[in-house]
Amino acid sequence: MLGQKLRIFVGSMADNIALVRSDASAAEIRSAAERVIVASFADALPEGLEI
Repeated sequence: MLGQKLRIFVGSMADNIALVRSDASAAEIRSAAERVIVASFADALPEGLEI
């Protein structure tokens, strides 16, 4: 079994996706979320990627 270190970031999912590139557009953030398969999870939340 592999252990994992839990890292908690401040801000929304979108903020955390944009950590690597602070000038990323909303469309680029959405595309990144789709590539890591978090978009469908976020779409089910009331605030989406802004939670």
